[in-house]
Amino acid sequence: MAFSMMRIALNIGAALGPLIAAGLILVNWNLLFWVDGLTALAFAFLAFRLLPNTPAPCQEEKPVEDKRSAYAVLLHDRKYLLFLASVLLGSVIYVQYTVALPLKIRADGHPAILYSAVLATSSLILILCELKITSYVKGRRPYVVGAAGTALMGLGLAGYGLATHSGALIILSTVVFVSGLMVSGPTMFAHPAKFPAAVKARYIAAHQATFGLGLALGPTLGVLAWEALSNSVWLLCGIIGVIAALCALAGMRENVPSPATSS
Repeated sequence: MAFSMMRIALNIGAALGPLIAAGLILVNWNLLFWVDGLTALAFAFLAFRLLPNTPAPCQEEKPVEDKRSAYAVLLHDRKYLLFLASVLLGSVIYVQYTVALPLKIRADGHPAILYSAVLATSSLILILCELKITSYVKGRRPYVVGAAGTALMGLGLAGYGLATHSGALIILSTVVFVSGLMVSGPTMFAHPAKFPAAVKARYIAAHQATFGLGLALGPTLGVLAWEALSNSVWLLCGIIGVIAALCALAGMRENVPSPATSS
């Protein structure tokens, strides 16, 4: 729930940011950068005042001696590597919503306002529905939630390929795409924090780095794929979404002790 609330705050900012920027630009371009700097300073002040200065409790019996051993634990954790593969693939196709989709809308001859409608629809759905969906899925098995949401995200992206000249189908595919994000996002972002305190920071850092890598690679790969495949890029996104879902299904599954070992 905490990760879901954080994502809602991010989406509110993402929805309001372009509107505020547009208003500032009408007044003065330089004003945009002054306000941007002031908001960054405001964030730093609030973080300094509000974030607790509390050390993490020791949750493990045998502490990890150094950073290298913590990363060694991570590199030998095959399930977590599968989880990271799911995050990487999922973030690469996720960013096509902001890269390949505008190219498709332009190529199909739709007005630019359609993409604004897509952004507004996704932000509105996330703000209004994510907490409710999280309250429903938080009691489910995390690997099922992560896999189902990732597959649903891929299905929504694949739906863009069917919307050759239909703005309504693009909006509908966006609803499916965002629904997948709401189902899997909070659970997958919270997953690295479930590991022991000695290695938790490395696991969280690896997840964030992998997610950032996908967001960095996605735009270049998306443009290249669009130039090579055109509208078929959405079928590729759907296939990658299924692969990412399978990685999440295997990588997020917790070890269940057998009766012999549990006794």
